[in-house]
Amino acid sequence: MAIPRFASLLASVSLAMLGALGAGVDDVPSASPLTRKATAEFHQAARRGDLAAIETILSEKKIDINAATDYGVTALSLACDHGHEPVVAALLAAGANPNCHDRFYRATPLVWAVMRNRVAIVRQLLDAGAEPVDPALHFATAGQNLELVKQALETRRFTAAGLGQAMAVADESNAQAILMLLEAAINDDNRAAATEVRVAVRTARRLEEFRGTYRGPSGDRLLVSVQGAQLAIRFAAKVDGQKAAEQPDVPSLALGEGDTFTAANTEYQFRRQDGKVSGLARRVDGDVMEFERVTESLDDPSSSPPAQAGEPRLALGDDFPVDSKNWPGFRGMLARGIGHATSPPLEWEGESMKNIAWKTAIPGCGTSSPISWGDQIFVTTAVCDGDASGFRVGPYGDVDSVEQQGECRYLLLCLDLRSGKILWEREAARAVPQVKRHAKSSHANPTPATDGNVVVAFFGSAGIHCYDLQGNVKWSRDLGLLDSGWFYDRTYQWGFGSSPYLFEDLVIVQCDIQDDSFIAALDLANGEIRWKTPREEIPTWSSPVAFVGSDGTPMVVVSGTRCSAAYHARTGELLWKCGGLSEIVVPTPQVTRDLLLICSGYAPVQPIFTLSHTARGELTIPQPAEAQAPFFWSIGRGGPYMPTPLILEKKLFVLGNNGLLTCYDLASGKQLHRQRLSDATSNAYTASPIAIGGRIYCTSEQGVTAITSATDNGAILARNSIGEPVLATPAVAKGTLLIRGEKHLLAIAQ
Repeated sequence: MAIPRFASLLASVSLAMLGALGAGVDDVPSASPLTRKATAEFHQAARRGDLAAIETILSEKKIDINAATDYGVTALSLACDHGHEPVVAALLAAGANPNCHDRFYRATPLVWAVMRNRVAIVRQLLDAGAEPVDPALHFATAGQNLELVKQALETRRFTAAGLGQAMAVADESNAQAILMLLEAAINDDNRAAATEVRVAVRTARRLEEFRGTYRGPSGDRLLVSVQGAQLAIRFAAKVDGQKAAEQPDVPSLALGEGDTFTAANTEYQFRRQDGKVSGLARRVDGDVMEFERVTESLDDPSSSPPAQAGEPRLALGDDFPVDSKNWPGFRGMLARGIGHATSPPLEWEGESMKNIAWKTAIPGCGTSSPISWGDQIFVTTAVCDGDASGFRVGPYGDVDSVEQQGECRYLLLCLDLRSGKILWEREAARAVPQVKRHAKSSHANPTPATDGNVVVAFFGSAGIHCYDLQGNVKWSRDLGLLDSGWFYDRTYQWGFGSSPYLFEDLVIVQCDIQDDSFIAALDLANGEIRWKTPREEIPTWSSPVAFVGSDGTPMVVVSGTRCSAAYHARTGELLWKCGGLSEIVVPTPQVTRDLLLICSGYAPVQPIFTLSHTARGELTIPQPAEAQAPFFWSIGRGGPYMPTPLILEKKLFVLGNNGLLTCYDLASGKQLHRQRLSDATSNAYTASPIAIGGRIYCTSEQGVTAITSATDNGAILARNSIGEPVLATPAVAKGTLLIRGEKHLLAIAQ
């Protein structure tokens, strides 16, 4: 499933601007246990805009008006976020602090109001002395909200640096009306500083176009990086098969000189293809050497960090058999995403039906992946009255839930692999959803699972249901309210996304929710709970993986913010636990014969680490240079937000939501290469990558699949579109690629 990206909005702010979010504003006090219930009621009234309740609570003077949630959120921030103007006025009049910030995003009430385009509330906050104005000015400019920009400028409380940052943003988006307002705010006091910042930001953004590694015909490389307002170019020549780095040339840059840079007697002429930098010519005293751009990162071994002490500690043996002809659950065997095919599909096209064996309409809405066993395909969906909005794709940070009315029919469908015909359809449940969904989510997010005898469909709060392969119901069980909404503000609900996992005679479910999180094992024969272990965890969307470890221990591994953990698969006994992942965890753990890989990527916390099957006890993610048993290695940045990574041929492939595919050496964690898959028509990725026949398939939300080589620095082999949005991870059945779009399931075969 997909969940929102509020962090993508904050990521548009420079590091200096992010620092300003916490400058000059106040930390908020946490509510004491004695007043926690009253404070919760106060916050709920602020969320729903209940002015009468707010006034009553304030008149009783029994709570601190600035008391905060566990994440540092005050009633004022909640009212600003939800747009309740009268409540904001009442809170400010009663002394609410307009300059507090929460402890997670470090966003002030003013920032929330600006991002939500609450024009009247922004005016209220500014009149009350809300600070800092610079981030508000930045967000208003980035959102091209002319009225909010006017309000921020009228305060005259912005800095010269903030003005320069905003002008650079307006330059980039060609927002002429806003640019005129910003330039009118320049005076003799701020002119020099604002201009310096504006030019520096523009220059840095322009220089980022050229960053990367460029390879010459004989293997020589140019490593192009950005240092301040200049390009730094390091020439790494091959000497006897080894890399030898020369002293760097640092060309100076003057805006307006095009794509040519010079330093001493060396000239660098960058060339473009389809508007994107594709290579360069290096001219030294009349001699010309051509270089092709091979990656947007610096992947030369001489620029990589030194190997960690104690290597090699990881001796990868033969991997688990993960490329079976069946695809029994989320990402197939062991959730590894490796499909079996002798001639995997390379080209297809949805409109012309090129290389598309069949295309079957799937009713309703679902982000679950298809699974297969033999010639049967299983997929879940939810057909909901009053909800025809579908998916909203693309990179954005909207956290809102989709409003709907009426019942949902929760369906399990069985299709014939050869023809795409729907063989049978079963209604597992019919009910009004207890939890709302997000626009990148659905009421059918968990992928079903099968062992070739039964198929298990999980619909979160609508229960878990087991059928035989002919569609006869075996059992159903209600696991209660499973709300995996936004930890920060529970009024935003997004749906439940963790998929069930079948291990021996058990169904393993991971239920990290708002209250009373747990992991449980159900008897596959009758649905009875064999064991259930509480988890001290906030909502996550990751799925469990169960296997027999290298020491013979049957175990279940899960990811989580506070508690990534392993449990004994037969008893639920905790084997080890480790905190330190991001506050929204989505990727599913990965397992090989020798290691476990855990990661998350909700900015700014983006770790990846590997550890032994035999790990036990309370663990702490080590610093990258300090990894020791039971850890093999760790890195602090680089973990994926939504897509689960892919392990293939002793390499780790990590796909970012922005389409950046990074390859690491699995044994050491060293980055090998990086490839940008996104383009103007395909710019957001939620589905996880899969592999077929040594090729990697990455499908964007816009329905375009980029196929890359697992070798050759990830060269892009093809791009193919099915012509509709895709949020579900593809599957592979007997060499046939199955892609579930917004409206159809497609079978693609060469």
